[in-house]
Amino acid sequence: MAKRHDGRDVSQRVRPTVHNGPFTDRDQILHQLRGLKEREHRVEALKSISSDAHFFRSTGKMYKPLTKENLSAYYKVYSMVPCYNKSIMIYTLDPKREADCIGTGILKFLDIWMYRQWFKPYESDIDFGRYVAKTFLLQWKEESQKPTLDDINNFHKGLCHDLKGAMFKDMPLETIEDLKKHHLSRLKGPFLTQEDILTAFHQSYVLQPTFQSFFIVLQRTNGFTDGPFRADDVGNIPVLLVCTVCHNQFHCGEKFNDTLGPCCSMQTTMKTAIGFIMHLEKNFKKTAKVLPTGMKPYGSYLDIEQEAEKMGWDTDKHGKLPLDQPSSTWVDRSKYTEWTGAGALRHATSVITGIKYLGTTRRKIPMDDHWWWYESELEATETPMYRFQLMLVFAYAALGTVLSLGVISFWLLCWMGWIPE
Repeated sequence: MAKRHDGRDVSQRVRPTVHNGPFTDRDQILHQLRGLKEREHRVEALKSISSDAHFFRSTGKMYKPLTKENLSAYYKVYSMVPCYNKSIMIYTLDPKREADCIGTGILKFLDIWMYRQWFKPYESDIDFGRYVAKTFLLQWKEESQKPTLDDINNFHKGLCHDLKGAMFKDMPLETIEDLKKHHLSRLKGPFLTQEDILTAFHQSYVLQPTFQSFFIVLQRTNGFTDGPFRADDVGNIPVLLVCTVCHNQFHCGEKFNDTLGPCCSMQTTMKTAIGFIMHLEKNFKKTAKVLPTGMKPYGSYLDIEQEAEKMGWDTDKHGKLPLDQPSSTWVDRSKYTEWTGAGALRHATSVITGIKYLGTTRRKIPMDDHWWWYESELEATETPMYRFQLMLVFAYAALGTVLSLGVISFWLLCWMGWIPE
């Protein structure tokens, strides 16, 4: 596999691999179908990072839902669903709405870097919005004070409370029925009651344990205006990694409570924070895995069965479409050793777009830098911090939950003096 491309030449290499068929080979059709799903996932990943702004409202001891007031119930669900199946939330403190600026904003470069770290071509679980991070841009009025970590922690806990099901309690029946109409397969069951619908929904749309237990605070909103721009620039951005202690003795799953105790945090880099979360998920037993169910991906316009038929899928010749298996199992890696297809082309387009806007700052763009794909920083980096995290993973593997590991890790680091309490 070729390394160190910046995207401009790669788009020309992968473009010829995107076809509509018809095909006769089963593996070729499955490769193209996975590519279509990867393309859709790449677009959704960009939306996850380039998020809508949410005003921070300091309300004392009372939690106000994050979704804006006077919006339809359907829009509230639509705006909250992207938080499911994410590993961690990144809160960007952005009072002037600069982070998503098309010219100098940081988010488009964070998007490219983040995708390189998490996504593995053909192999990653990408169904139902699964991704490493979701970004919220937090804003506040000029006369208000900048939110503290405890303010953001309460904000985050309120979000998790809604995602666990609180936001559905007062939803009109027609909104719940809309989930059934557009996102439940009739082949999997009648789903007669509201409880049936929500149970099926939460089987596929999961509030991940790491999402509840940690979040990242990013204060940098602009890109880099001086000197060459490299992938390391994003990985080395300083952030705060915060442990929420979400499931302590004061927390009740039935109602939100602001007296949840303090959070603890550490100053680190984006690379280390994301690496920590990815190591937790990779090396520890998962408690919330997304499996194929009767749900259709929320907001998806892709009909796999219809696309397969267009490409020449013949049940008599090729067998049954493996829709009961994750798409991460569809591609024969012995035949497809390099990342190609519609998803690869879409990612190359994102890279080219990012490089294009670097030109607006007249910065030097190193042609040999690995903005395209392989040689991930996280795979190539092993620091004492990583080794310590891995030691904790193996030492506490018998405890049984990601949450236990995360909390113990943080308090051990505090005890060793690595994290300011």
